[in-house]
Formats: sequence, structure tokens, C-alpha cells
Amino acid sequence: MVEMGREVYRQIVEEMGHFYVCGDCTMAESVYQKLKAIIKEHGKFSDQEVETLMIQMRDENRYHEDIFGITLRTEKSTGRPGRRSKTD
Repeated sequence: MVEMGREVYRQIVEEMGHFYVCGDCTMAESVYQKLKAIIKEHGKFSDQEVETLMIQMRDENRYHEDIFGITLRTEKSTGRPGRRSKTD
């Protein structure tokens, strides 16, 4: 992911793409932190700007997590609330 950082940034930020993470919680946190670092580096964002963008992506249902088969943010598909973003 780091090697393709510029392309990841372009697709996620510039093209308003979606990002999917599937795996255990340790790996998911590592991927989350790595994505934040990529966005910060290639977008020249501050720490606060990156955090705001990550929250925005979750709020827009563009950041998806499936950790050990438990889909988070599932409210739209199941009618039941999943994990909320920091703004909820």
C-alpha cells in the first residue's frame, strides 16, 4: 500500500473512492494508521485534517471494515447500528 501511496491517495481523496479493510483488529488498526500516513504525506495534510477526513469517510460510508466477519457500519444494509464514527 505504501509503495502505491500516490495512487491510493488519488483514488481515495481526489476521486472520493471507497476503502475496504478485512482482517483481524490488529491488522485493521495498522492499515488505518498507514492510510492516514499516506493521506498526510501525499495531501500535505495536518494530523487534524487527516483525522477529519477519516471521520468524513466513515460518515459517508466510504471507509469499510470487516473484522473477523463482523461488518462494522452495517446500519444501512441491516437496519441495525454498527460502530459509529467519532462524531456520532
